[in-house]
Amino acid sequence: LIEETTEIGYVVVGSPAEKAGLMSRDKVLSVNKQPVTHWDEIQSLIYIDNFGKDITLDIERNGEQKQIFISRTLLPDNSQQLLGIVEAHTVVMISDVEPNKPADKLGLKAGDILVSLNNINISNDSDVIKVVRANANTPIQILWKRNEQIFSGTATPTDSGRIGIRLGNYY
Repeated sequence: LIEETTEIGYVVVGSPAEKAGLMSRDKVLSVNKQPVTHWDEIQSLIYIDNFGKDITLDIERNGEQKQIFISRTLLPDNSQQLLGIVEAHTVVMISDVEPNKPADKLGLKAGDILVSLNNINISNDSDVIKVVRANANTPIQILWKRNEQIFSGTATPTDSGRIGIRLGNYY
C-alpha cells in the first residue's frame, strides 16, 4: 500500500533536515523546482537526480508556502537516512522478538504493529525507544494490532530499558 503523500511525518533529531528547519507535517511541494506528488518522487529527486547538489524544497506549512534550502555540504554521501525525514502515515512494525524477554512473555510477535505505549500514539521507532527507556523497571501499557485485531497488555522493560523487540517503519 503506497500512500500518495508528500507529508513529512517525522524529522530525525540532529539530522540535516532538522538543521535546515524542516518540521513534521510540512508538505513537500517541489524539489529543486520539480513538483512532487508522492514520497518516492521526493526520494528519487533528492537522492538520485540531484545527488551531489544543493537542495531547495518548496513546502507548505500551516497553509503557507515556504522555501527550505539544504546545502550539499550538510548531506552525507549515502543511505536513505541521510536527510533525516520519514514519510507521514507510516506504522511501526515489530520485525523480531527476543525469546523470554518482556515482549515475548506478553505475546508480541514479528509482524505486530505497535499502536501506543502508555497511551502515547506511536508513529516511529524513536517514539518506542524513548518510552521504553524512560520506563526501565516500570510496567508500561502496550496496545498493538495483529491483522485487524487490537490487543493490549503490560510489559516491564528491563533495568537497561529494553523489552526485546526489533522495529522498522512500514507503510
